[in-house]
Amino acid sequence: MKYTIRYWPDPALRMTAEPVTDLEAAKAVVDNLFETMYADRGIGLAATQCNINLRIFVLDTEFKGSGIKKAFINPEIVEKDGVVTYPEGCLSFPNVFIQTERANKIRVKHTLLTGETEEVMLEGLSAIAAQHELDHLNGIVFISYLGEVKRMIAERKITKEIKKARKRKQK
Repeated sequence: MKYTIRYWPDPALRMTAEPVTDLEAAKAVVDNLFETMYADRGIGLAATQCNINLRIFVLDTEFKGSGIKKAFINPEIVEKDGVVTYPEGCLSFPNVFIQTERANKIRVKHTLLTGETEEVMLEGLSAIAAQHELDHLNGIVFISYLGEVKRMIAERKITKEIKKARKRKQK
């Protein structure tokens, strides 16, 4: 089942997600998040972007060669290394890209659908996308990293792009 992705400034994008306690229910959420992400041609999607108050996000950066396809349940970053600036996009901010500074490598601890805990090292685009999605689970959106003037300029563009995206989805 495809979820509806919430667009800025929907309050769902500011919610802090709750830990997952029911892994059986999480399986359906993970499947639907992947379906929704692929339908909108994304590389990552957090549950909160679909108004689901659970600490889950999915990533698929395999198309870049050394990427990863994985669901992250109750994720936390346990290690960071390096710095990179990258033009990030977001399915909740269609056609908007903002230069954002992130760690280039991260180690993420998370729960698998089997209940086991895993740590995975991510680098480059996968690390950037994971940090972006984890921010969503904490109620942080990427425009939060902009200064006041740049943020105001970005919000004007965002408003225009969201109107266009809503019209496309109505067709």
